[in-house]
Amino acid sequence: MSPEAAIYDFITNQAAITTRVSTRIFPNSIPQSNTVFPVLVFTQISGPHDHTLSGAAGVFRARFQFDCWSTDYSDCINLAEDIRDSFQGYQGAMGTVTCQFALLDNELSSYTPPTDGSDAGLHRKTLDYIIRLEEPQPGA
Repeated sequence: MSPEAAIYDFITNQAAITTRVSTRIFPNSIPQSNTVFPVLVFTQISGPHDHTLSGAAGVFRARFQFDCWSTDYSDCINLAEDIRDSFQGYQGAMGTVTCQFALLDNELSSYTPPTDGSDAGLHRKTLDYIIRLEEPQPGA
């Protein structure tokens, strides 16, 4: 199972998150056809594989970015809190992969003003996590 698939599987099994966004959980970007908010976007930012002197260590240390988007500020912040509650300090199964740890490394907020003269801009809360996943070693 790829790291992205493991993260997606984990997110879609978190009731607090899916209650808030339903199926509006997207890798990398929001589809242009999406008109309903809030939305959660997740992106793998980096993914170094750990090694020992004898080869692959069987550990993948990824940085994932979670972007919470909403036209309503409190929905955006509450979704970010649901992400934090689900991931911060987590150890255990993520799909068929074992997560050794998930740690919040950074967060920021931003706002995209509307372009149509309305008050319907987009609030964004970004959470960056370091997530260490076990992976099969090549040739094992």
